[in-house]
Amino acid sequence: MTLSYFEGKTWAAISREERFFCQALFQHISADVQRFIGFLNAHTDLGLDDTVSWEVGYEVCLYRDVLKSRGVSVRSTEYPPKRTFDLCLFSETTVVVIEAKAQQPFKKQQLDCMALDRAWIPQLLQRDVAVKFVALAADTYYARHQNRGIPDLLADFDALLSWATVYKDYRADDLFNQADRSYGQ
Repeated sequence: MTLSYFEGKTWAAISREERFFCQALFQHISADVQRFIGFLNAHTDLGLDDTVSWEVGYEVCLYRDVLKSRGVSVRSTEYPPKRTFDLCLFSETTVVVIEAKAQQPFKKQQLDCMALDRAWIPQLLQRDVAVKFVALAADTYYARHQNRGIPDLLADFDALLSWATVYKDYRADDLFNQADRSYGQ
C-alpha cells in the first residue's frame, strides 16, 4: 500500500534503517540457513562447514541472554550488558557475527569491541568456538572507505559482504538493493 504522505511510496521503499534490512535478511536466512552458509562460502573466504546444522539469530544480545538463561545477571559480570549483534549464525564449532550498516558508516568505537568479543564469546559459551566477523554494507561504502586513505577500520573483519551481493543472490527482495543504495543518503 502506498501512502500520500510518503510521496506515494511504502514505508519499505523509504526506510534506510539497517535493522529493517537485517530483519528481511533474517527471514530469508531462516527459510534456508544452509543456503545462506553456501552463499557466504561462495562470496567470502570464511570456509564455513556446510555439513553441520546452523541456527540464525536476529538482534542478538548474546551476553545478556546466555547469562540470563543460566540465572546470572549480565550486570554482575565483565560482559557488556547491551552489546547486540545484527545477525548471528551459530553452529557447535563456529559463531558468525554479521555487523551491518546501511545508511551510516561503521564507527571505530563499535569496531574496537570486536577484539574483546573474540575472546569473550568462547568464554561465555564455555566452548572453544571460532568467532568470525562479517561486515555487511553498501558497495559505495567500501569504495569510499578505500579511497580515503585512512587507516582501515575494517581490517578486523574476517569478511566483507555488500548488500548488492546479497541482492544478486536473493533477487526476490529488492530491499537488499535499496539497502545498498541507501548509504550516505
